[in-house]
Amino acid sequence: MALNKEEIISRFRKLSGHGTPEEHYRHEGAMIHFRIMQLVEQAMVQKGWNKRTLAEQLGTSKSYVTQLFTGSKLVNLTLIAKLQDVLDIEFDIVAMTAGHRPGNK
Repeated sequence: MALNKEEIISRFRKLSGHGTPEEHYRHEGAMIHFRIMQLVEQAMVQKGWNKRTLAEQLGTSKSYVTQLFTGSKLVNLTLIAKLQDVLDIEFDIVAMTAGHRPGNK
């Protein structure tokens, strides 16, 4: 049984877990979130902070911070601004074509 290009793409999307455009965008949003949280974690390590300390500095609960790190809660722009302030860091936002992202070959 020969499959055409569209059928192959459709089957791959179903296997990869984000077959609809909305699922794809949710997945991409989660990946952006985890890249941000990785930078937050690096800043925390440099300061010698744990999640409880970050929560105190943000004026929130340790539970909420844990949810951010597990991805059950996602960052918003206000939280990003607070993270920059309390961690004394700045997120650098750069737009580039998808094919030119670091790691793409």
